[in-house]
Amino acid sequence: MDPTLKLNRSHIIIPMADIENAVATTTRRTTSEVISCSRRTDIPAFFMPWIMEAISREYVELQKPSGVVRVSLDPRRVKCFAWWSKDYSQWIAQWTHEDICSLGLHTYAAHIFNFTINGECCTLEPNIRTSLDERLSQMSMLAQTFTPDAVILRFDPIVCYRDDRGREHDNTEYFERIAQAAHDAGIGEIAIAFFIAYPKAVQRMRAANMTPVMPSLGAKHAIVARLSEVAQRYGITLRACCQPELRLREMSCIDGERINRLLARVGAPALSATSRNKDRAQRKQCHCTKSIDIGDYGQVFACRHSCLYCYANPVIATDQ
Repeated sequence: MDPTLKLNRSHIIIPMADIENAVATTTRRTTSEVISCSRRTDIPAFFMPWIMEAISREYVELQKPSGVVRVSLDPRRVKCFAWWSKDYSQWIAQWTHEDICSLGLHTYAAHIFNFTINGECCTLEPNIRTSLDERLSQMSMLAQTFTPDAVILRFDPIVCYRDDRGREHDNTEYFERIAQAAHDAGIGEIAIAFFIAYPKAVQRMRAANMTPVMPSLGAKHAIVARLSEVAQRYGITLRACCQPELRLREMSCIDGERINRLLARVGAPALSATSRNKDRAQRKQCHCTKSIDIGDYGQVFACRHSCLYCYANPVIATDQ
């Protein structure tokens, strides 16, 4: 493989050495039946060459405070990949064109897709390079190929803000269009969550002349009721992600029962009892099944969607 990651015009070029040099000598090995890829950055959109290289050698190395951890990606050990992205075009291209006899995406028994779609590219999401129609088409393709059960559609976060003229807005403008497309794809649920005012996210929004407005619980319930009414028109049920105060049933982004249904569909063994345990590395309110996340917040892995509300480590839009 060429040592340089060659990505399309909407992506950056990162020398593979910059990633490989971020890890040192392996000190510990570990395995998981579920690999999360990744809560920390958008690997399907920006780092597909990196993950495919890791899959080809059957492991990835993570720098931890205690040292370097080697995580097995051996398909005999890994039963499911849980992906997270706002743009699956690169992932779909890899799936469509790879040799199914090679060590690639096809060698894993199950895939689930956390797919965040909030609308067209806007000030809040300045660097999303694919149109809403394209992303809805990707959602439909994934649902058709892997069943709708494999797609966890996320409208997340809901952001309320005031512009530099004092006018209040939120980002729910495209929700009905997304709900209709989900219905057409056979997807019956949408996970939502409200913006959390992380200091660095607030700072980024204010730098863009936007002041976050933190709605009261009553105001949140009013927004949820409005979105629920729209969703119900299309046979869609709203779920919440780690926000029980919304009074919605909680959605698990990595759900052991969902994964087992997908494994059963292809005749693969179910997750072990241990793997179905709650992931103690996540927030107390999180109901996700145990997994190992192989992404990173570091600058090399910084997400280039540059969403202003992001809690992670996005590249500043002016650096593009």
